[in-house]
Amino acid sequence: MTIQQAINNAKALTGQVVDDATLVRWLSELDGQLALTLYRAAAWAPYDPVDDLTKTLLVPFPWDGLYASHLAAMTGFTNGEYDRYENARTMSERTLAAFRAYMQRTKANPCAPGFPLPGDE
Repeated sequence: MTIQQAINNAKALTGQVVDDATLVRWLSELDGQLALTLYRAAAWAPYDPVDDLTKTLLVPFPWDGLYASHLAAMTGFTNGEYDRYENARTMSERTLAAFRAYMQRTKANPCAPGFPLPGDE
């Protein structure tokens, strides 16, 4: 899933309008955390809100719904909609836990073919 696809999915899911630069920042923070912890990258550079919209995010299908639920949670929190925030955050955490469990169970190598590397396009 690309950054633009995640943004489009989140906007469709929430019906809320948050500027794209903020959404890209939230995606960058999430992928940065994943890159440094799960993917064991040495460093992480934030996504550019203009130039990186076609970049592929780190978590692959079928767990890429993580991004829309994360953006929905952040949008709900920012708007003071704490019930919506909590529901979306729970979905995000469950999806991330399922992805982590898959990685551990299968001993999948996030640097193997089919898993994007930080900074790859």
